[in-house]
Amino acid sequence: MLYRVALFIGTMISTLQANGFTIGVPEFVQGTIYQAQLETAFDKMYSPLGLHITYSYLPYKRMLVLTEEGKLDALAYQLRSQEEGAASVIRVPESMSTISLSAGCLKATHCNFTKEARFVVVSDVLLALEFCESLALDCLTVSTPGLAQKALKEGLADVHMMQRSPHVKAPCLSDDGIAVYPIAHTEMPVYHYIGEQHSHLADELAIALKQFKRTLYKDSACDQEQNDITPIVF
Repeated sequence: MLYRVALFIGTMISTLQANGFTIGVPEFVQGTIYQAQLETAFDKMYSPLGLHITYSYLPYKRMLVLTEEGKLDALAYQLRSQEEGAASVIRVPESMSTISLSAGCLKATHCNFTKEARFVVVSDVLLALEFCESLALDCLTVSTPGLAQKALKEGLADVHMMQRSPHVKAPCLSDDGIAVYPIAHTEMPVYHYIGEQHSHLADELAIALKQFKRTLYKDSACDQEQNDITPIVF
């Protein structure tokens, strides 16, 4: 009898391990309002496939290395422009959402959104980094949104450049004295990527993602406060 119980437990553990699936998520997401939203989204997206999902919060470049080594099964998201640097992953053909840039500025100051302004961006916020590089802007990189807000308040930067999605609830920064202004013409689709060894899942995940997107969150009260603000055009 004990042998059968032990055999059953061993089989269950082996099954869980076989069905285990680890998704790499940008490190700055951990401990923020975004963490639970992303984990809930991926849990629901993967549930039809019978996979046990775990999450690993890491710097973006580290995620690429671990995916290449087969130690991560997927990247939560990245831009299509980053595909060249992530040769060991497959893009799920259905986009997860769109993202766009916003400028966070202290209410007491003018939002000086020019090439002469000093910007602060979180190091793994890919769209903001790409924007900084393409326009050769003066961008200070920090590891967390909290440090970006601190840089604003201490006068180390004029603008916190951040990326937002209509499907993800963002924090209300007005409580911290920061006004948020959308930046026009910066919309871009964002995709989920899986390791090459899981390429057979791409089409199933695309179907699951398309169905799940219909239920995703749209527009927080804070976002609605900004709807009447004319977007900044760079």
